Amino acid sequence: MKQVEPLKNIDELLSWGCSSEEEHFLSKLPGLPKIYSGLPNRRRTMVCHDFKGGYRNDNFVQISDCEKCDLQNDYIFFHWDYCDLFVYFSHCLVTIPPIGWICAAHRNSTPILGTFITEHKAGYELCCQLLKDKSVSERLADQLVLIAQKYKLQGWLINIENKLDSEQIQPLLTWLKYLRTQLHDNVPHSHLVWYDSVRADNGKLQWQDELNGLNMPFYQACDAIYLNYCWNEKKVKNSAENSKPKEVNNGGTDQLSQTGALKGPYDVYVGLDVFGRGCFGGGKYNSDKAVIVCAKFDISLAIFAPGWSLECASGKIQCDNSFLTRDKTLWSKMEPYLPAKESTMIDLPFETNFNFGLCRNQNDGESFDTALYSLCSTATFPANALNYMTGNVKYQGLEFSEGIYLGLDELLNQNCMSIANLKFDGAEQINLEVNFESLIEGGILSADIEVADKLGGIFVCAVLFGLADKNDLRSSKIERVQKSLFREDGNKIEQVKLFVKIEADFVKTVDTNKSGPILKFNRIKLI
Repeated sequence: MKQVEPLKNIDELLSWGCSSEEEHFLSKLPGLPKIYSGLPNRRRTMVCHDFKGGYRNDNFVQISDCEKCDLQNDYIFFHWDYCDLFVYFSHCLVTIPPIGWICAAHRNSTPILGTFITEHKAGYELCCQLLKDKSVSERLADQLVLIAQKYKLQGWLINIENKLDSEQIQPLLTWLKYLRTQLHDNVPHSHLVWYDSVRADNGKLQWQDELNGLNMPFYQACDAIYLNYCWNEKKVKNSAENSKPKEVNNGGTDQLSQTGALKGPYDVYVGLDVFGRGCFGGGKYNSDKAVIVCAKFDISLAIFAPGWSLECASGKIQCDNSFLTRDKTLWSKMEPYLPAKESTMIDLPFETNFNFGLCRNQNDGESFDTALYSLCSTATFPANALNYMTGNVKYQGLEFSEGIYLGLDELLNQNCMSIANLKFDGAEQINLEVNFESLIEGGILSADIEVADKLGGIFVCAVLFGLADKNDLRSSKIERVQKSLFREDGNKIEQVKLFVKIEADFVKTVDTNKSGPILKFNRIKLI
């Protein structure tokens, strides 16, 4: 299949369709896991990806078209464990996320949205076309639903950033309600998000930076609202208070969230522009200041353009350190105040090699050690992926594209590190396979596998990384541990957690002054 193309005008949207070849390809894209039950009932984090206008190397579908990854031009995203909803953004009328982002999001149990945007004078003219005829607007909505179905998207961000005539407001609200209804009827776990832009009373383009009476009708017509960035604490507090229905509308859906519950602060995404353009706290490495305010008022957050951590290396903004160092600095300051996913939802059978978006260069002679940027290769990440993955890229050649490394310092400090927290539809028996590699001589490591059943019961079984007689881990070859997991009482297993911990004998047998990785996990498999 060729690269995904944005749609630039209404005619392109109205005439959009898939060839049989494209439809066959899209049918094989990973969707959300069957067990996925919707957005969590807590404050959430939406990540809105806006990197250099969109549709760059991330849009390559075929491996043969991919370019060598130098980690200076290609943005890698490690943060699915903190991302509840992902939006791909560009300044085209209809932005369809590239295939790689859809694969990466769904493999990490994250819904993904495209963007519908109108801007400036051309945007006003587009809105006139959209809103002058109800039959035309409904056809456009039906096309957006069809695109979501074919690309396995969970919905759309709607961004009308141009003035409207006051008489166009009601047709726009009618269109939004129709689009929302059609999405919910035809796309599982669909979500329609309105961006805080035009006023609902007169159509002027006037960002409110809070949820109030001037944008409330749009919030009610959609599932959620994404607030502009120039807010203060008082506006966030007002937004949290205004998000709750003042009175229940019997039989209506305008006060219900996507989950079916009454709307509230979890359905209001307070904007954080990482570039800091008018943003509370100034964005950039002070982005955590905005996150802290959202946590204080228990309201959701939208992180816009986190690709700043890569873009700041070029143009007028100069940085001395690497992208991975900057990205870790940015996110490690925000993470303490972001709600983390309780688990990653998967379908069985399941396998991950922890690939974060690279693949082999098949044309690189016989060495095959040049890594190409390929988001389609992204696998399921573990919790705390940032720490594991940034350690990988210190290694040259292909090995840094797959597997996760555990450092001696981290293990000594934490004593126990989480490798996987996987939730799935219940199974009577699970066959677990773990491939790993020892990177040092001496010492004994073990892993605890915590298994939960549907009744909440938990049991733990241990796996030793070494031989059954506890010989030291001296071999650098890849080892494989297999374990059959089942409940003797007959209850089905629905969750597997894998932890690595240090045995008492380990500290006695290794040089604890030595830093660096000591163990590499290559693959986890559940059948």
